[in-house]
Amino acid sequence: MIFSRKISIDEEQKNAVLVDKSKLKQFPDLGKEFKIKVGKRMVSAHVNAVSCTCVGPEKPHENYYLHFFSSLQFKKGQKVSVSKGKKANFELKISR
Repeated sequence: MIFSRKISIDEEQKNAVLVDKSKLKQFPDLGKEFKIKVGKRMVSAHVNAVSCTCVGPEKPHENYYLHFFSSLQFKKGQKVSVSKGKKANFELKISR
């Protein structure tokens, strides 16, 4: 497993999953599209950087989000886990 987390209100509003900077090396380069299995279907996704001042304007930085090119809708409190198989296949699991 690459990571697991609960969806925050910010992620629900962005309809994307926050990726910790330490986990970026597990994914293709920023902005590069890849396939991820969600349930029984394959969905296109990418990780991108978003400029942020959430810790104050004196500490600007970037947050990283996993965005999906699908009708997937995240809700605050859902638990998501992202894993990667031996053949570099990614999988997203969503639970309550």
